[in-house]
Amino acid sequence: MNKISILLAASLAFAALVRAESPTAPSEGKLFINGFRMPSIGLEYQKHAFSWHGGMYCTVISKDDHGDNETTWFGRAGMTWWPLSFLFVDASYLYGLNKDYRGDHGFMVNPGLQYLFRNTVALRLGVAALVSPDHDLKINPTPGIGFGISL
Repeated sequence: MNKISILLAASLAFAALVRAESPTAPSEGKLFINGFRMPSIGLEYQKHAFSWHGGMYCTVISKDDHGDNETTWFGRAGMTWWPLSFLFVDASYLYGLNKDYRGDHGFMVNPGLQYLFRNTVALRLGVAALVSPDHDLKINPTPGIGFGISL
């Protein structure tokens, strides 16, 4: 079994363990404008227990010649499953835009938690596993903030 299959299976198993009898995600559509990292700096549309997102994703996964952290940027698109209104599991495709990942393809699995303040401001915290050919597995925290608009 390859790394991607193991990560995806583990994330889905984790979410299935805490799944409620009926989903508590909003039934109406909601558009999120995400301003920082999770799932990306971009747009996300949520309806029922799923959301779809696209945008730019930045993370620190390398160091320069002096040992200082470097920010690596990706284009990111994917889907998130919300088994509960506060719990998510995200699976995304990434395309490297700079540094060692320029032109490389990757896959990210990211389980986490969300706190929705006044049904508008989404604060998220997750743990992402990034796999990409010719690169080591990278595990990083994924904080995020977004603003939701009911449609």
